[in-house]
Amino acid sequence: MWRSLILVGLALSVSACFGGGGSNNSSPSGTPPPASTTSYGNADISAKATGKSYNRTVVVRAKTKQSGAPLCGAEVSVYGVMTSPHTMVLIRRNLHEVSCGLYKGPYNLIMAGNWTLNLEVRSKRLGATTSELPIKVSP
Repeated sequence: MWRSLILVGLALSVSACFGGGGSNNSSPSGTPPPASTTSYGNADISAKATGKSYNRTVVVRAKTKQSGAPLCGAEVSVYGVMTSPHTMVLIRRNLHEVSCGLYKGPYNLIMAGNWTLNLEVRSKRLGATTSELPIKVSP
């Protein structure tokens, strides 16, 4: 019984390491797809991360897609995901509203590599909108 379970576990591990499916994407094995800066939801999000190396300031502008008016009073958060040289997910942080539609806050990326900042804007009126911002961190 145990021998069968070990063999099944080994087969699953090998399949996960060497690819078990017929994916036709052009990304090298183990490399996540590039981040999308498209806003998914009822708001438009534009973002930038200022600063150098590990310590960044994330600035997000949010407006409604329908009218283009700034989105006031929303909850805006960010979390980082390292995509290379390996995968790592960092804690979610809330950004502060500086003015209507403008949100800002510090975010620390803890090591050099390629990162994606995942942004989420939530408002009672428009629901949730998400977007991503690719970042390269050099030491």
